[in-house]
Amino acid sequence: MALFDRYLIVDWSARNELSSKTPSADALWLCEARRDGVTISCGEPEYFRGRSELMAYLKRRLTDALDAKERVFAGFDFAFGYPTGTAAKLAGGDQWKDLWAHISTVIEDDEQNRSNRFAVADGWNKTVFAGKGPFWGHPPSQTF
Repeated sequence: MALFDRYLIVDWSARNELSSKTPSADALWLCEARRDGVTISCGEPEYFRGRSELMAYLKRRLTDALDAKERVFAGFDFAFGYPTGTAAKLAGGDQWKDLWAHISTVIEDDEQNRSNRFAVADGWNKTVFAGKGPFWGHPPSQTF
């Protein structure tokens, strides 16, 4: 017996603009599998041009699952973990929720998929981690 009724697997993209109108490799993809009795069937992967579009879709699918009292497994291909002490250094709390709440107040992501995440990470690395921070780099075309 399956542990979950639905499985949502997301291939996340760091692209800082909308992806092309035709499906491309550096974009957002989602595949949903549903339990049907004892078997699990998966539809075709769905293509999304931007994070805003995908987030709206995910919200609808998760709301549907909650309304149906279904258990959902959602998998994303981006990091959820941070070095010990990061929440305290950045958010003033020691829980993952404190860190994610802080992140949600400083990262801006618009409808065209533009984000300030590289500038925020660079600032954290410089000010909180003395220039040796654990956060991602940025494209060579962007300097801060």
